[in-house]
Amino acid sequence: GQPYIYHGGGGRCMGGKLDKNDWTKISGTMTVQEGLSDFHEGTWVFKRNGVYYLMHADNHGDDGNQLKYATSNSPLGPWTPQGVILYATGCDTSHGSIVEYKGQWYLFYHTSNASGEYNLRSVCVDPLYFNADGTIQVVKNWGEPYNGTHTISVKNNTTDIALKLEAEDFNTGSHYGYWDKTTG
Repeated sequence: GQPYIYHGGGGRCMGGKLDKNDWTKISGTMTVQEGLSDFHEGTWVFKRNGVYYLMHADNHGDDGNQLKYATSNSPLGPWTPQGVILYATGCDTSHGSIVEYKGQWYLFYHTSNASGEYNLRSVCVDPLYFNADGTIQVVKNWGEPYNGTHTISVKNNTTDIALKLEAEDFNTGSHYGYWDKTTG
């Protein structure tokens, strides 16, 4: 019954309560959401089994732009980072939402798979699965990242990932780069 609002970018996420009777007004103050790992933008918050989940895009770091998530027992944190929901999909940004429909959870996100063009995005939806402890399983992108493939294997709670990422130079057009990360 309590509405909340979240916003942010560039590494800082803010959250606060909205006035229950007038959602155009803040009830109290906006606060920095503590405990998020590599926050960039695109906050999405939902509640499942008494746990709050905050999903967000990362900062285009060593792993490319991914969707990550954190959990809390409060809608305003502090948050505990839990890891990746969706690895890089081949376009520069990843933004998404998570909803439950008829007992099944779904992740909505975008890629450039259908267009083959960097920022000409298509909306995708895939089932989302939770582990018994409430953590979220990584969602496999419905197609392959733009002009390349990815492989993911999980061993002893560490992740090996190899994928092709696109680099963009808005002054001269698209160029491509490769990144291969292995843990041995």
